[in-house]
Amino acid sequence: MDLYFEYIVGIVLFILICVGLYLFLPRRSEKIDLDKLTKSIGYNEDRLCNELVNIYKKYIAAIDRFDLDFLKKYCGYNVYGRNAGHLGMEKRRQHFIYKEDFELNSFKLIDIARAGNEVHVTMDINYSIYDYVLDGENKVIRGSKNKKKKFIKRLVFFRCFSNHLVSACSNCGHKVDDDSNFCDNCHQQIRSLSGNWMLNVENDNGPIKRWLKRWK
Repeated sequence: MDLYFEYIVGIVLFILICVGLYLFLPRRSEKIDLDKLTKSIGYNEDRLCNELVNIYKKYIAAIDRFDLDFLKKYCGYNVYGRNAGHLGMEKRRQHFIYKEDFELNSFKLIDIARAGNEVHVTMDINYSIYDYVLDGENKVIRGSKNKKKKFIKRLVFFRCFSNHLVSACSNCGHKVDDDSNFCDNCHQQIRSLSGNWMLNVENDNGPIKRWLKRWK
């Protein structure tokens, strides 16, 4: 009887381990050539990531300052609307948001994709920060002044291309592919990025969040 019970427990544990590995280990997928993709938009990976991380740091600082002008300039409609609504509500309640001493832990470029005249860049960022809210009497009502909070975010930035409808090189007349910014024949730049990088998506990307997404 005891041997049979141990056998059942062993099978159950084996199944639970298999399910856990399936849910939490990254799945094998088609490899993305990030080096080629970054070069196609006139960047290298380090320069692109550093530029986007710096914009995100300024975005965090803008929330700390209630700077809606910066958010309007560097955020897409959804991100701006969400923050503007939240900041407005906290201001009416006479609450003060503090996001101090941003500490970057890690970041990773995930993907670069095109949609019409836009390029979308997806990256993960891991950072720590003092994140708290004070009421009108300077009492902490959320977060902590003394302990940093760790965040793991999935970010998507977008930016527009100029001359995205050009189909032939103006220098040599060679036909240009839709996803090329440089002429394959004479290497003349045909399309260039214009405007600012805009933060279009900001989602939590911790292990529990990733697990829940698998079941949506």
